[in-house]
Amino acid sequence: MSISKISVEQIKFRKELPAVHGPYKNLAAVEILIINNSTLDIILTKRSVFVQNHKNEIAFPGGAFESGDGDLLQTALRETCEEINIGSHSIEYLGNLKPYRTHYGLEIYPFLGTISEYAFMQAIPNWEVEEIFTIPLGWFMDPENQEIHTIHTSDGILRRARYFRNYQGHIVWGITAEILNRLVTEIRNSDFGMRA
Repeated sequence: MSISKISVEQIKFRKELPAVHGPYKNLAAVEILIINNSTLDIILTKRSVFVQNHKNEIAFPGGAFESGDGDLLQTALRETCEEINIGSHSIEYLGNLKPYRTHYGLEIYPFLGTISEYAFMQAIPNWEVEEIFTIPLGWFMDPENQEIHTIHTSDGILRRARYFRNYQGHIVWGITAEILNRLVTEIRNSDFGMRA
């Protein structure tokens, strides 16, 4: 399916919320925010130098589950609202993807949402975020923009990592790239007219 034929109303995935199972310290959630515009831009952040982990890396808004969240969608919304200073009322829930488990045991639950261009214009980074920017969904869907690299991790092990090519000075790789690849795969394999 061509990206030019997809509207944000068609991008709906599984709606049932995943159950929360302990230990809570191993759970996190991110928000894949899609701007409701002609290019379906995806909102990404560049993490600041002040965060404990993944300094200066490209990421979705999100973070660790806290017991007061109630569910993982609330985690994704809370963290998104904190990191880019938008109200949760401006986000329309579209569904979720299967969780991604990292090599260090963290289970990350990706949720999809959409916001208007006006709501995105109000976004302001907090101290955890150096920059907020967008990349069109169609750019991620082009297979020519993906590569697999072999990298040395902090524990000294060689691992294969997914990279997207440089887009206006930004390189999306690692966990964020893997989650985007899952999104792209689901879109390619979906019959949107049959989705509930």
